[in-house]
Amino acid sequence: MNSKALNLQNFIDIPTKDTIIDTIINNFHTLRKEKKLSREKLSQISGVDVGVIRRFEETKKITLQNLIHLAFALNAQDEFINLFKLKKVVKLYE
Repeated sequence: MNSKALNLQNFIDIPTKDTIIDTIINNFHTLRKEKKLSREKLSQISGVDVGVIRRFEETKKITLQNLIHLAFALNAQDEFINLFKLKKVVKLYE
């Protein structure tokens, strides 16, 4: 009998903080490459220092303000509007 505890994360696809961060960075990098933008060119367009872009891609660190500047430069800002939006709950019974 295996004495290891079961990790439900292996069976259920529930996003973790790390998987969310990894997905955001992968999406960012893919979008930047699809638009054929170097870090330097994106820096010029967004006003975000090239070192900040490099650090974001390599260490996953960035301020919200700089992330939003990059999102606007990549025309990917719409998702921020709904980030903390309350979802309407439909009550079937009062």
